[in-house]
Amino acid sequence: VYEFGRGFYKTNLKEKAIEFMQKSARHILLTPHYLDWDLDTFTVFACQDSLNIEREATLFKALEQYAKHNNYDRTILDDVLKKIRFLAMTLQEFNDLPIKSDLLLESEKLAILSNLIKSYKPALPYPDSFTKVKNGRYDPELIRNRGDIDRRDDMYVILNCF
Repeated sequence: VYEFGRGFYKTNLKEKAIEFMQKSARHILLTPHYLDWDLDTFTVFACQDSLNIEREATLFKALEQYAKHNNYDRTILDDVLKKIRFLAMTLQEFNDLPIKSDLLLESEKLAILSNLIKSYKPALPYPDSFTKVKNGRYDPELIRNRGDIDRRDDMYVILNCF
C-alpha cells in the first residue's frame, strides 16, 4: 500500500501506510512478505523512530534476511544499516546476530562491541556514521494512542484515502 501511495503521489495514503507499518511491525516481520518490498519501502520502515518491536536485534535480523533475499550487499543497505541502534542491543543480542554478520566490517564490529561493554572508556570510538541512539524503537504509546491492531479498520482508513 505504501508503494502504491508513493507511486501515485498519495501523501495521505503513504502516511496511513507508515502508521500501519509502525503499529504492525512485530506482525509484519513474522511473515516473509516484507522481503519482497522495494528498497525504498524497507528503508522507510526500518528508519522509523518508533516501531512495535521490543528488541532492536529483531530489526537487524530482518535487515539481514532482507539483504540475503534480495542479494543486496552492504553498499546498497548502508543507509539502513547505519540507522540500526546497536547500542540498544544487549551484549548477547550483538553476539548472536551482528557480530556474525557480513553486513558489518570487522572494525565496526569491534568498535560497537567496545562501546557495548561499557567500560570506563571504550577502547575504540563508536563509528561516526552510525546512530548513537541507545534506546530501542518500542513505544508503548504507539499502540496505546492508536488503539489495538485491527487490520480491517486500518485497511478501511487506507482505502478511504483515495
